[in-house]
Amino acid sequence: MADEQLEEMLGRTVGEAIAEALRPLRKEIAELKAQLEAVKAATPKYLGVFREGRVYDENSMVTHDGSVWHCNQRTSTPPGNGSASWTLAVRHGRDRDPRGATHDAR
Repeated sequence: MADEQLEEMLGRTVGEAIAEALRPLRKEIAELKAQLEAVKAATPKYLGVFREGRVYDENSMVTHDGSVWHCNQRTSTPPGNGSASWTLAVRHGRDRDPRGATHDAR
């Protein structure tokens, strides 16, 4: 067998062995990427003070009337007043400011 033929045969064999070894790793990487995307989609994202006319997606969080709200489903309606689109996450304190401003409690 010529050296070139041997190199070609070994190259194919080694390449096939590497491809076989990588197959389960590629599958695992794809699964981990899918899991990461699911975690990103489910992670709440704070978007500041609620603004009229803005559309909020599921898992958005906003401040409204001094409280923090979690968005349950895509909506542009304001939090509160029995809206099923929002869940109260953190209720305002005694010194709340309806504009979302903070106060020094001292």
